[in-house]
Amino acid sequence: MHSIAKIANYINAVDVVGDSDLLIKGLCGIDSGQDGYISYIHEQQYIKYLNITKASAVIVGHQCLDKSNGKTLIGVDNPAEAFSKLIPLFYNEPKSEYTISESAIVSDKSKLGSNCHLGHNVIIDTDVVIGDNVFIGNGCYIGKNSIVDDNSFLSNNVNIVKNSKIGKGVKIHSGTVVGGSGFGLFTNNKKHSLIPHIGNVIIYDNVSIGSNCCIDRGTINDTIIGENTCIDNLVQIAHNVRIGKGCIIAGQTGIAGSAIIGNFVTMGGQVGIVGHIEISDNVMIAGKSLVTKSIFKQDIISGIPAKNHKKRIKQEATINRMSDIIKNIKK
Repeated sequence: MHSIAKIANYINAVDVVGDSDLLIKGLCGIDSGQDGYISYIHEQQYIKYLNITKASAVIVGHQCLDKSNGKTLIGVDNPAEAFSKLIPLFYNEPKSEYTISESAIVSDKSKLGSNCHLGHNVIIDTDVVIGDNVFIGNGCYIGKNSIVDDNSFLSNNVNIVKNSKIGKGVKIHSGTVVGGSGFGLFTNNKKHSLIPHIGNVIIYDNVSIGSNCCIDRGTINDTIIGENTCIDNLVQIAHNVRIGKGCIIAGQTGIAGSAIIGNFVTMGGQVGIVGHIEISDNVMIAGKSLVTKSIFKQDIISGIPAKNHKKRIKQEATINRMSDIIKNIKK
């Protein structure tokens, strides 16, 4: 157990309201709180739980410290970040053992760094470079001319097809395929032929990629994902796509070929981006939107086709009133 005072110091709290000597056993959700545990509130819509949660203490934004109502509160700048820092304090996950399985196959033309883990049935093909402290789970395949840099983590059954460069501290989860051939084709006499893809995939440092994603290699140019970008499960990134740094891409999003995504772009679930367009920095795209044309300035967009969110809401409100407007005109 840890005291509120220790926790507040550990997460660099702005202030504490309540009992600094209170002992905390662990972490809990705000809606399913437990006595002796600590939770957090990150969004305004959950403030209502302060009065009903059974949690003994709550981490809140410092602007909410006046809403104590007898509850011990710890004020911080970013409650979600602060709460995540507490996880290793209360729950020590066992460290993964870094060993090389007898069933792993490593080409003698490839280079393996120090302190690496190769799970069962891992295959590392020719001319591959694996950095130091790399974890490669069971059943992974690392194809020809690929690089996996230091401190990266590949969960079970990740497939790096070929010609891929994985940066430092990258996490790729189970079932994801990186460097597969893109969906480029031409038609002649009603017969379709696939265009050979000889480009690479370049994934920069500290990128996180969820399960069962597909990131295709470029036709000639490279498919690029910028540093610190986070990609959810079941995302398709087509050939020649360039994604900037710090982007957030939610599940079931599809980005068509040669689209250029700026820095710090956020996409909700099931977003579609058509090919050969450009999305500017800091654009936010609501879930289930279809972006059909370039967005050249920071904006919040939504709908099919996607447009400025506020304008779209006003237009829909007007359309919903059209029948009444027409009736009034007829009168």
